Amino acid sequence: MSATSNMPQRIGAALQRHPLAYSAAATAVKLVGLMRRGRQVDAYLGGTEQRYLRIGSGRHTDPGWLAVDLVPVARGVVFMDATKPMPLPTGGFEAVQCEHVIEHVSYDDGQKMLRESHRVLRPGGVLRIATPNLDLVRRLLTPGDPDPRLAAYVEWSNSTFGTTAERRDLLNPAFTANRLVRRWGHVFLYDERTLRGALEATGFSEIIRVRPGESAHEALRGVDRHHEEIGVDANDLETLAFEAIAA
Repeated sequence: MSATSNMPQRIGAALQRHPLAYSAAATAVKLVGLMRRGRQVDAYLGGTEQRYLRIGSGRHTDPGWLAVDLVPVARGVVFMDATKPMPLPTGGFEAVQCEHVIEHVSYDDGQKMLRESHRVLRPGGVLRIATPNLDLVRRLLTPGDPDPRLAAYVEWSNSTFGTTAERRDLLNPAFTANRLVRRWGHVFLYDERTLRGALEATGFSEIIRVRPGESAHEALRGVDRHHEEIGVDANDLETLAFEAIAA
């Protein structure tokens, strides 16, 4: 099991080892993004009637999509905090995609993000959401799980992201489980019951569990990008994904 590219994680980890520099850089990027946001949003809304929103896009953009992020480091990405009211029209979007984002905020802020996603979707619009699966932590720490992918995932995670001390015991799942919960700015991880309940509580219905990259909706096929960061095998194992309809 190997990642296609670990550079974004390594850059992020390096920056966060110097929190003052990281905070200053992030603040500067947000200020610049705030100044240009109005023009970017107006240009997008005026350019298409079939609108698609990607929340927490990172560096990823696609034609026809409005890509937003709290720290808009890539050209064309719009500064936006999805836990706060977004300057976007109610009922204006066909679909919203939010991949490996909601785990970076508290459960309460996650509810705010889901409510905003529901608000900007047209009735019958689709939310596609993906996040690390808390159930994977249980599986990692429960002896006897027969899935051979677990051992490969542990070895990959420890060898790729482990400290020098952790890499001395590459097959230890405790390091991997702790990393999944605590690293990369993770704040709250969901299992299937909790994420499904959060979606229902914020007005979504017809909640269907889906595999990464797969969708019954043409516009949402192939829009996932997290596998580009950690590899297809690791992403398939750790990701919990749903599609839900805005009632």
